[in-house]
Amino acid sequence: MTVLLGSIGWGLIAVGAVTHLWHHDRLRDLLGRHLDADRAGAAALVSAEVLLTVAIAVGVIIDASWLLVVALAGAGLGFGFIAWIARLLVTGSELPCACSFSSAPTSLWSLARAIVVITVALLAFADVGALTAPERVAALAVGLGAAAAIYVLPEALGWPEFSRAQLARLDSHAPTRRTATPEAS
Repeated sequence: MTVLLGSIGWGLIAVGAVTHLWHHDRLRDLLGRHLDADRAGAAALVSAEVLLTVAIAVGVIIDASWLLVVALAGAGLGFGFIAWIARLLVTGSELPCACSFSSAPTSLWSLARAIVVITVALLAFADVGALTAPERVAALAVGLGAAAAIYVLPEALGWPEFSRAQLARLDSHAPTRRTATPEAS
């Protein structure tokens, strides 16, 4: 169970790495709202995420002695995310956190997601060797699936701005109930 919970934190790092690589220009745009050096910031973040994703997965699969170090490094990244998002929330910033691709202001959902990232630290203390290699791979796969769901949850639960605008437009054109009058006939 500890490996599975730690795998969810690893999965959030992995999903972040994939989406930040895939939509690198959007990441740079969002980071540019916070940093002058958006190119360097995006490169550093993606590099750390990719390195940790690969190292933690390999460490779990082969039950490496250095898993402790990379799992704790992953938790360190999670604490960095928590500090970044908490700062935005405490200051009342209207800026997005840049952890996903929403242009909406940072929310408590983003903070909750960042908190879940630190569960990767559990891999540092888990008895990974008690599991067979297929069980380790299965734990990583299930953790990745749960992480993907957690990653999209905040955006999935809210209506996008354009959808809310379109719904308001539709409501404004909704027919009103009228009763027929004899003069209208």
